[in-house]
Amino acid sequence: MSTGTRTGTKTTTITAGDVRKVMAATTEEITTLCTRAGAVARDFNVDDALRDCSLFALNDIISAIRLQFYLGDELVREYAYVIAPSALTPEGPPPGQPPAGAIPPGARVRLVVSHNLATAREIRDGWFKRLGWGQCRPLQRPAGVQPQTYGTFASGGFGVERQLLVNPKYDQPVTDPDHATPQGKR
Repeated sequence: MSTGTRTGTKTTTITAGDVRKVMAATTEEITTLCTRAGAVARDFNVDDALRDCSLFALNDIISAIRLQFYLGDELVREYAYVIAPSALTPEGPPPGQPPAGAIPPGARVRLVVSHNLATAREIRDGWFKRLGWGQCRPLQRPAGVQPQTYGTFASGGFGVERQLLVNPKYDQPVTDPDHATPQGKR
């Protein structure tokens, strides 16, 4: 990062290597979440979709990647990887240990991206068309619930803020069917 004293402007240099490192951690975390979800149906190939997301990030096409678990048209959990406007310090759990929660039976998972509105629409649309991405319907978000930041992935001048939004209607602890615990006897 360099700072100009005369104009007061800041310039952050982002290298392809920085984007690769952050996207590798993001890929590991999303893969972990999809693996933990087990039988939850998904309509995308994790590796291919995240390779596309890396290209989108490198070319300023997106502002966020969102892994959404949903039931019907209602959001259950959303893990967002919001691209930071400036350099970050890595924080939070390692990518193989993201915060988890129970996913209700019948839920599905999808990967969506948010457009970077600072990049011209025709450039964004060209990238989405080239890589075979299309529009999707928005999911119902729980009223009054805000995402919580649980960490960052960062390298050099590039980073993402890791956010989790949990629908309180589905906020249940993860249970292990192979282990029983006595109810009410602590």
